[in-house]
Amino acid sequence: MNKKKILIAHNYNTESFASMSYYLAHFLIENGHNVTFYSHKHTKFCELTGLNVISCKYPQHRISLNLVYNVIKILIKSKPNIIIGHFGRGKLFILLSKLFLKVQTYYYYHTLIEQQNIDGKVRKIAFYREKLFRKYIVDINLPNSSKAHAELLSHWNCKNSIKHLTPIPDRLKQNDILKIRSNSSKMKIGFLGRLEYSKGYQLLIELVEKYPEILNDLDIFIAGTGSNEVINKIQLSGLKYKGFLRYNEIDCFIQSMDAIIIPSISDNLVTVGIEALMNGKVLLISKNTGLTMELEHRKNAIIFEPNLEGLISVISEFLYLNDDDLKEIENNARLTYKSKFSISGYNNFMLKLIENHNA
Repeated sequence: MNKKKILIAHNYNTESFASMSYYLAHFLIENGHNVTFYSHKHTKFCELTGLNVISCKYPQHRISLNLVYNVIKILIKSKPNIIIGHFGRGKLFILLSKLFLKVQTYYYYHTLIEQQNIDGKVRKIAFYREKLFRKYIVDINLPNSSKAHAELLSHWNCKNSIKHLTPIPDRLKQNDILKIRSNSSKMKIGFLGRLEYSKGYQLLIELVEKYPEILNDLDIFIAGTGSNEVINKIQLSGLKYKGFLRYNEIDCFIQSMDAIIIPSISDNLVTVGIEALMNGKVLLISKNTGLTMELEHRKNAIIFEPNLEGLISVISEFLYLNDDDLKEIENNARLTYKSKFSISGYNNFMLKLIENHNA
């Protein structure tokens, strides 16, 4: 085996999907490679031979000359053969590495341009800059769904991409698997995510404002961050607002629900959807997400059109399922997580990609 020097630019912690890089770093070391990990912050550090974690605060907007100087120093000292980058810090390492090193670069594609357009976050100059970067600087783009992979071709004209599926660690203890639903007279449906238009929270508000009687049969809980205006609308509508949840509260929220709903107008591989699968919960999910392409209607999720009619239809369908049907969907959801979104599956995918690189 040709031992590689690998630099990963992401957050070194075990929280949310950032954990994919934490566990990948450890797995690569176990397989004989050296890893330098450049992290914005880290919450847990493991002393491992072959692992060097560099923690440095990364600016959200402007990049200073001092930061550029420090990144160049890290690159010259570590001399990586391969760079694996996420978000802004990954982009800076990839850009500067091409000036000094012969290096293979991998850069993730997490957020859809379609979704950013809906939320009004796309600037034309930034769009073209990103397109040039992905097409001519990055060696391999790593879209984390078939939807993201298709968008790289259609919007960015990038053919240098390989699809993968973002994993999350299995946080479900054996005695927590498929907990029995509560004996409450009402079913409970939960929404968890950023309160942005692309996420579809406004459809839930519209639903209960037009059909308040639906709350006779179920409670709908909303958790996440958003503007005060949006939060006020949620609270006035009759939806139950739970506020911001810390990472260690997410599984409790999901497990306390009878179903998790994702009404996104557009979205990629929605992390909370994978967490619902991992927890063996019924997932009510918009057809306009990258995650939906990995699911099958009425087998491991219930898929719907992200509009008011679709929302009414999916909730009605969910309420009329019997216990056996619900249990089958829950079991299949858990099996789908284990077969498609495990850390071990992702680690093996990345190891094969890296060891097939001959530089």
